[in-house]
Amino acid sequence: MTPAPEMADILAEVAASHRLSVRELRGPGRHRYVAWPRQEAMWRLRTTGRYSLPQIGAFLGGRDHTTVIKGIRAYERRMSGGTR
Repeated sequence: MTPAPEMADILAEVAASHRLSVRELRGPGRHRYVAWPRQEAMWRLRTTGRYSLPQIGAFLGGRDHTTVIKGIRAYERRMSGGTR
């Protein structure tokens, strides 16, 4: 069984794929070009099954676990073809 990726590795992959810095993803920015990749990172961190919602929120700039839930749901809606 392969070990789950580390939080920093996942965040670096998402940042690189969207041409953003890790600092931008962890920062307070709320523009779509930052928020959507951040939501993808939240989803990827959660689907590893290794990290809790509070852990993910803390890692991504001190966000609340409910913000993480909302971000994950928004990402899943976009991926299923839903709006926003």
